[in-house]
Amino acid sequence: MARNDPFHPLADAVDPDERPSKTQRKKDSHELQDLGQALVETETVLNIHLGSSGKLAVTAEGGLAVLTENADTVISKWGSRGFGDDQFDLPHGVVFGPDGTVYVSDTQNQRVKAIAPNGKVLWTSGTARRAASAGASSTASPFSLPAGLTMDGAGRLVLVDPFGFKIFVLDSKTGKVLETYGEYGEADGFFAYPTGVDYDPGRDWFVVADTANNRLQILTIPGSGGNVGISASIFPIARMNIT
Repeated sequence: MARNDPFHPLADAVDPDERPSKTQRKKDSHELQDLGQALVETETVLNIHLGSSGKLAVTAEGGLAVLTENADTVISKWGSRGFGDDQFDLPHGVVFGPDGTVYVSDTQNQRVKAIAPNGKVLWTSGTARRAASAGASSTASPFSLPAGLTMDGAGRLVLVDPFGFKIFVLDSKTGKVLETYGEYGEADGFFAYPTGVDYDPGRDWFVVADTANNRLQILTIPGSGGNVGISASIFPIARMNIT
């Protein structure tokens, strides 16, 4: 599906060779200058996550950075735009693990990465399609367009895929896909281009931005913390329509 599709979560993104000049980007992103300097040149900031340790993870068009909570000091930064092992292409979701590992959905590369505090890539789940088309030995990525990302009470990663209409549950230690839930539709527990997800550890439930259905869905997922004994399917609790 083309990027100009109105339901594409990154519909306004542009290819690297179509980006405006550096001067124009600086002008257009003036309010994000401080965060942009932590990344690669002055790129568009896509997402942020404030960890329990007070550190701030920031994703941009082709990079990832960790900053202090008030965003005035860069602790570390990695990446450039591309499909190489140490590159990113419009990374969307980002979340810290309890040990400081940064997990990021490398959206346009159709993969999820785990990055240690020292910048070492611990694992990659999924394969950049352009790398595969260039002749790299790989299997097809399980993800269509990995987007919003969070961590549940059991330490697993929970990811929404707008073009797969699914929720993925991944092992945070290995990147292995443990379970998938959902399919396209309008009924409770179904999705239409979901783009975001977050976890409430106090209630042990998830909130999913079910974007093209114009609603938020609140649901539980088996094994996410306090609900290990429920049936092996997602259980919708509530929904809020947005008009």
